[in-house]
Amino acid sequence: MQVFVLCGGFGTRLAHIVKDVPKPMAPIGDLPFLEIQLQQLRKAGASRFILLTGHKAEMVENHFTGSPEFSSLVHFSRETAPLGTGGALREALKAFPQVEPFAVANGDTFLDCSLSRLREVHLQNGAEGTLAVKYRQDCSRYGKIEPRGWAVAGFSEKQDSGSEGLINAGLYVFSPGLAPRIPADGFVSLENSVFPDLVDHGSLYFMPCEGRFIDIGVEDDYRTAQRLLPVWASVPKRKAAFLDRDGILIEDPGYLRRADDVRLRTDLLPLLKRLQDQDYLLIVCTNQAGIAKGKITPAEYQTVHARMVDLLEQEGIHLTDTFMCPFHEEAVLPQYRRASYCRKPQPGMILEAAEKHDVDLARSFMIGDKVSDRIELAGFRSYLLQSNYPLQGADIHATVPELTDTLRQMESRNT
Repeated sequence: MQVFVLCGGFGTRLAHIVKDVPKPMAPIGDLPFLEIQLQQLRKAGASRFILLTGHKAEMVENHFTGSPEFSSLVHFSRETAPLGTGGALREALKAFPQVEPFAVANGDTFLDCSLSRLREVHLQNGAEGTLAVKYRQDCSRYGKIEPRGWAVAGFSEKQDSGSEGLINAGLYVFSPGLAPRIPADGFVSLENSVFPDLVDHGSLYFMPCEGRFIDIGVEDDYRTAQRLLPVWASVPKRKAAFLDRDGILIEDPGYLRRADDVRLRTDLLPLLKRLQDQDYLLIVCTNQAGIAKGKITPAEYQTVHARMVDLLEQEGIHLTDTFMCPFHEEAVLPQYRRASYCRKPQPGMILEAAEKHDVDLARSFMIGDKVSDRIELAGFRSYLLQSNYPLQGADIHATVPELTDTLRQMESRNT
């Protein structure tokens, strides 16, 4: 896939730190940030780059023209006056017209996201534009998208008090027909002009991404990038089994409140040991609406959970982490009364866990026992075990041996 990279801005918020180079060329160790970004995009499926240069364009162009790794892969579209992100893309598309879907990336943003999966979601939705988005518990710095299903219904501005949601992660796929939607001349912003037009036509969609993400636009995040990007490049991605708690790891008689009432689901223990031996991280993702409804207290939840962890450790099973959502739209307790992107089947907990532990979701899966455990995330597998809840569908397994056989076949295909 061809990727147009927006790297012509002035970077005024970093100018006092990175004075002599354009922002995308800010140093990260021995390399400019932009080179690290292009390396990541190549891993993600990029085949050619068109760098949209402007401010100090010659520094970008000279670096990549002289690069043994990138000189044959990189082309340039230089703006002679500030045109904005949309205007720069408009001029670049004149020089490099596209007949297939293409990607656009912000030159100051690192995002580990599969371009092929983003393209596939784009085509499946019949979209004109598809945004890669990230889940954040606090969106105050970025603003957030307003979803309607998998379509973008609008954008919320930055707010002083943060709330959870999905933010634009600076990577997009567009259909070739985008060019006529960009105003024909002058300064144009993708974010303020082109995206709203696509929203009005119902043709802008989004795909949540689980990978590492950082925007170097402000000093704190640039410093963080200097520290973390070399580490991220050296650490391989992991695979994980995401596990519901009640009904999967422990028996589910109702709202558990006492440690003495905790009983492991013993028939699942051999499978958990096998997954652990195959280097899967074991990560719990559990809805706990009982807290919102006043059926259990947070302290009682913690007591039960700690007892479960102890019992699993006694069996030689180690849980990597736990993510819990206490929110519900029909909560009795007002502090928990809201819709949450973390509440399954929404994928917030999965995305948060995957980013924290650098999980490859294409090699991972969810095991649950309710319809809500079918995680709504493109390309992510969910498997359901029959327990106390009515289920139907191709992903249902009546017994643990059936599920074990399915996972064995999956692992065989992956290797």
